[in-house]
Amino acid sequence: MKEFHDESEHAITPARVIVHDPTLYDAFDGSRARTEGPAAVLFREEPDAARLADQHARFVSLLEEYVPVVRLGDLVPPEHRNHAVHSFETNPNFLFTHDALITLPWAPEIWIRGAMREPVRRAETAVVEMVATALALREIVIEGGGYLEGGDVIPLMTAGRGAEPAATRTLLVGHGPRTSAASIPALYRALSAAGLADEVIGIELAPWRLNLDGCLFPVSRDLIVLHRGSILGGVRADRNGAAAVDPVAYLSDRGFRLIEAGREESFDNQACNFFCAGNDTLIAYGMTERINDELRAAGLTVRSFDGSELVKGNGGPHCMTRPLYSGRRS
Repeated sequence: MKEFHDESEHAITPARVIVHDPTLYDAFDGSRARTEGPAAVLFREEPDAARLADQHARFVSLLEEYVPVVRLGDLVPPEHRNHAVHSFETNPNFLFTHDALITLPWAPEIWIRGAMREPVRRAETAVVEMVATALALREIVIEGGGYLEGGDVIPLMTAGRGAEPAATRTLLVGHGPRTSAASIPALYRALSAAGLADEVIGIELAPWRLNLDGCLFPVSRDLIVLHRGSILGGVRADRNGAAAVDPVAYLSDRGFRLIEAGREESFDNQACNFFCAGNDTLIAYGMTERINDELRAAGLTVRSFDGSELVKGNGGPHCMTRPLYSGRRS
């Protein structure tokens, strides 16, 4: 039997990760919110910019122990900086680089364009298009899918579980406040046609939950952290069509054990949200060490840090990193 080579997001060490610190450009300048309105900053609470900068720097230092880090601004070609300056230099929401440019660990040469629901974030796609061009990535175009954010897309590969003996390339895709339900069949059509996915599991999120990576996250080949109350239902799209599915039961049947977070842990403190460094190593916020300690007891390495200002943007370490797999060593 051929050895299973796991190319899930949790299993792969990226070649690089993209990060962005908006405080470097004074993006939290109070005058901007006054002139552009409160929607210019999608944070639930105004952060202390100096403390946020310190926390982001600590996060980046942890990342650099495992993977090369590249700043978003360094990937925008110099001849285009003036065209992109408003979007990434004054948009504090670009702290969350995971959303507008989507990559897959088993297809390092391709990218998928996010389609942002929030108007203030829509200009981000013009910036990441420049980034993808600079990185020589090939776009897989998703047609008819509506809105799509990277925080709702988690690549997962399984093998030898339940009724699926062969390796299965799965996209777990949340839909709700930030991603449209139509993205589920649209992603399956585009990726299956390109030979890049075997199934898409759509996961309906509670209306108060922003993205999937805040409530359901595979952290190893047999372990998932989740908040069960954020998940309302699901659908599986594959070569046989689309059918309703209980996503938690479906993943349990695939052999995953569950660590359950509470609503406040998962929403207020992003206890289900991790950067995956590969080799069963995670970077997490330290505000809910109960979850981190359970993962450590299960044999994972969890490096935690204070994200009390960063979390005011309703995102965690996963949200603040866009993994790039092109050029990764096997």
